[in-house]
Amino acid sequence: MSPERFDGQGDERVDVYALGATLYELVALRPAFPGNDQIELLDRIRKEEPPPLDRLVPGLPRDLQTIIEKCLAKEPSRRYRGARDLADDLQRYLESRPIRARRASLPERLIFWSRRNPAAALLLGVLLVAVVAALVAALEFRTQSEENRRLAQSESKARGEAQEALENVAVARNELRGNLYFANMNLAINALENLNGSRQARRLLDPWPPVPGESDLRGFEWYLLSAVATDGEAIPLAGYGWLLQFAWTRSFLVARTGLTELEVWDAAARERRYVLRGRGAGLIAVSPDERWVAFTDTDRSIRVVDLSSGELRFRIPTASSWPLTLVFDASGEQLHLVGRREGGGAVYELWDLAAQSPIRTEEFEETDRAAVSPDGHRIAVANGSGRIEVLNGQTMDVSASFETDGAKADLSFGREGRMLAAIDRDGGVLRVWEITSRRLMHEVIAHRNITSRVGFSPEGRHVVVCGADQSLFVLDLDSGASWRVTGPTRYVHSFAFEPPGTGSRRRLVAGGTSDPALFAWDLDGPVALRSIPTGRQLRGLQFFAEGRRLLVSSLGYSAGLIEVDSGGLSEPPTERPIGCSEDGQTWLDIARGELEIVDRETGDRRVVPIPGGPPDVRRNTTLLVEADVVLVSDGATVWWTRLDALEPAKVLVKDAYGAGTLPMAVSPLGDRVVVGAGGTFYQYDLLSGATLSTLHGYWVGHSQIAYHPDGRSLAIACDDHRILIWDLQSDSEPRVFLGHTQKVLGLSFSPDGSRLASTSEDGSVKLWETTTGRVALSLRHDKPVLQVAWSRDGERLATGTRDGTVRVYAAASAYREER
Repeated sequence: MSPERFDGQGDERVDVYALGATLYELVALRPAFPGNDQIELLDRIRKEEPPPLDRLVPGLPRDLQTIIEKCLAKEPSRRYRGARDLADDLQRYLESRPIRARRASLPERLIFWSRRNPAAALLLGVLLVAVVAALVAALEFRTQSEENRRLAQSESKARGEAQEALENVAVARNELRGNLYFANMNLAINALENLNGSRQARRLLDPWPPVPGESDLRGFEWYLLSAVATDGEAIPLAGYGWLLQFAWTRSFLVARTGLTELEVWDAAARERRYVLRGRGAGLIAVSPDERWVAFTDTDRSIRVVDLSSGELRFRIPTASSWPLTLVFDASGEQLHLVGRREGGGAVYELWDLAAQSPIRTEEFEETDRAAVSPDGHRIAVANGSGRIEVLNGQTMDVSASFETDGAKADLSFGREGRMLAAIDRDGGVLRVWEITSRRLMHEVIAHRNITSRVGFSPEGRHVVVCGADQSLFVLDLDSGASWRVTGPTRYVHSFAFEPPGTGSRRRLVAGGTSDPALFAWDLDGPVALRSIPTGRQLRGLQFFAEGRRLLVSSLGYSAGLIEVDSGGLSEPPTERPIGCSEDGQTWLDIARGELEIVDRETGDRRVVPIPGGPPDVRRNTTLLVEADVVLVSDGATVWWTRLDALEPAKVLVKDAYGAGTLPMAVSPLGDRVVVGAGGTFYQYDLLSGATLSTLHGYWVGHSQIAYHPDGRSLAIACDDHRILIWDLQSDSEPRVFLGHTQKVLGLSFSPDGSRLASTSEDGSVKLWETTTGRVALSLRHDKPVLQVAWSRDGERLATGTRDGTVRVYAAASAYREER
């Protein structure tokens, strides 16, 4: 935070200061103002200057230091005017041109010219050397041989130094390019949480596909963010203005645009058929047989139009001054309307279209929102106090009522009128009830901004909420899984489901208030981010080999299977497995001092004795299955066996001291094991039981450890929020990754070893570049994140939080193709 922000002041130069602080930390590998005391830290930001970078990073290019120091100037007037000026100076630095932050001297300009034209500079140097050599040869002919040898040595040295300088520049450029890439990734994830975030994110993501000669820096994070930012197909319908509401049928698209127009399009040909203009085209409804389209007007009437021809057939006067919902019945011959009356209160009207006369008119108390079930048997009304009442469509008696918080933005019936969904206007909480039993089925936060509409899919499986945060929230009622799809418009104002039979896919179509197009998402296709409530206290996550199923084990020593693409959670066929093989074909359990191994397909059960082992699963009992090696620990002793072994399990570690559980990991080849006990880590050879290496003095408690896929290094999660990378082939001190603010709880390397995923008590998930320790991406959860796991192909990352919610992050399909 810049100094002026403490006084409540700031403009674009506040962001320049923040970017400068980020660059300072990326270059120096430490914050500009380190410290744990918040008050002391704020005082230092106000009064002190950060340590000069050239003291912390010897050999740092002067221009790069100047750029960063200009960003961190205490006075806003001394900083760059905005991020664009900063980006321009950074680009100048990368292109070896003089930066604007300071005036370059003539020698420096010559150096810059040499860097941009190395061949010409080298040729000029050679020519100068040749001229000098010729003059010396003419003046001192007798020393020509010795002088030539000296010049040759000088030339060779100069070439070597020039080559070394070029290599250093290339290294510095690559390092800066990498820092900018990772900064862009974290800016992109932040942008996707804001309004118009997809466009901002695309601007940050688009520059990074490599050109010939450049290394490809993109990893899982780039493809994940690309999937989130472009998760939708555009359906161009150029020609209309703001899209406020629309209806989609097999043959027609009816759209309310602007404030006074109603446009009717051919759904298949994407051609506009005609436009209806009135004093105010309000609510719209299309009859199920596609015969009529009805819409409300400001003259307190309902216009009914022949949908195929656009001919106005009749106009129905209403008692409503402010219509809330307009619905055709299943036959298309009757029309339901609920609205507010001008003098107060509300009115329900049922019209017979053939007779053009009202069948029923009922008055009731003032209402804020309303919905009518498809069969007209139920009417839901909500007032500003948060109370929702479900009325009998025949008697208008209250058949059910529900208490909620705040005013409703919208109500909707689903599953043939048996379920009711309500969304808060401002709070963004979605609630779904089963009306007959009055049971609350789901309660989730759909949006953290203004919401406008909620609705069910035609088959009733999905509930969708749209709002002003550029996204639609989708809830799967069967599995409880939820996810978001992001559109390019600022306010997603309306949505519909593409009718069955119009294509091979089930698609959700949405439109908003700023783009002349609809956007469609395949509900059966892959989703970039899916959230799945399990109802369990998570103990472990493990992908099956094919990456489409996920084993979730809980603290209650039971397990469940998640179908990743659908988000469904099912129980396995055994009573309480606490582990499985990598291919998912074998379940494992511990009972009565024995390891039970069950084949899922055949049901065959094999027992491996654990001599002196735990009689049953207890709090401190741990079971780990990796590379066909099975490790069992009771907090003091570690036994091991293999999945295909017939003899009893063997003791690997005995009488170890652990804080409740012993962190364990198996090498990729299954020939070595690392166990953490107290403040020491031991690496053992499985066959001989010999201790191969040890690491002392690092307390880890209940945290995890993980082998790098090449088996040469190990990641260790520490209780003091550090991550250690231990090189198993040397005696050097471990590298330290700093970024979490609380205890690190989970670790997992990506299959290619380029990324390390870590989770923390602070609710963060970080992806680290393993070679440099830079943060490739930082994700946020509302709860502490206990577990993390990669799929074998590296295309999916799963995390589990303390409340039992599992999130599955899936990279774009191009990730698989390019890899």
